[in-house]
Amino acid sequence: NVLEQSIASVMTASPLRIQKGRRAIDALHMMEERKSPINVLPVVDDEDHPIGLLRLHDLVRAGL
Repeated sequence: NVLEQSIASVMTASPLRIQKGRRAIDALHMMEERKSPINVLPVVDDEDHPIGLLRLHDLVRAGL
């Protein structure tokens, strides 16, 4: 039962992420060119702190 599991047992310990200031096309490639593509990519600052999330849908809407 997933509701009884710890967060650590279901989380990704070291998720794929992108630094702020990188190009949107770089994010798209990171999300799609994987064995299992992802739909959401965390954006981090220079200290690797999360500052936002980039959704694949946002990139498509922007015309990429």
